[in-house]
Amino acid sequence: MENEDFSLKEEKHGKIPGRLPQFPSCVTLRKSGEAGHGLNRGRAGEPGPAAERIFVGGGCGMKETMRAVVYREKGVFALEERSVPKIQDPTDAVVRVTLASICSSDLHIKGGFVPRAVPGTIVGHEFVGVVESVGAQVASVQLGDLVAVNVETFCGRCFFCQRGFVNNCTDPSGGWALGCRIDGGQAEYVRVPYADNGLTKIPDSVTDRQALFTGDILSTGYWAAQISQIQPGDTVLV
Repeated sequence: MENEDFSLKEEKHGKIPGRLPQFPSCVTLRKSGEAGHGLNRGRAGEPGPAAERIFVGGGCGMKETMRAVVYREKGVFALEERSVPKIQDPTDAVVRVTLASICSSDLHIKGGFVPRAVPGTIVGHEFVGVVESVGAQVASVQLGDLVAVNVETFCGRCFFCQRGFVNNCTDPSGGWALGCRIDGGQAEYVRVPYADNGLTKIPDSVTDRQALFTGDILSTGYWAAQISQIQPGDTVLV
């Protein structure tokens, strides 16, 4: 069965206002106790029918193509039809985007002020979504998890990552890559490298809109204050 049937029923009940449908593109119904690949606990963790929904496969109901906002050249963004991304590395996850925003950095790319930005890249690095498929080595998330996506992609192993400066990750897809050097989140689906490092599960009590800015704005401000060693009572220049 397609996820739309389940999503519409759940949204109609309105158990969590503002929470968008969180079921992956391929689900099936099984009786409790039957074999499956992952169990959805339901919107508020309650037992009942939702506890019998078990995700199988990964992205088997995803479309072949999607719409995406693409940086073509200086001054030009365009809405294009693109292929839906697939798992490339065992540490990848593919996320179906439920909500995204526009960052001023996207406008900097459009204005030609980001030399590392690659023409032809799908823009966007502030978004939340649902995990649709995962690579064999991904352990922190599973199909159907609603997640916030970190603006920084990082391997966790290099000199800079080991010291907390993940924005300087030396991996080819590291640092600010999403929406700049590799395809980002102003699209229907996105491939997220190093998913265990870059995806954070959103609690059932938090809506998509509430979680949207945690991956960039909130985390950037918190990290800046932390590395600046700001203490209560300090005078700072912002």
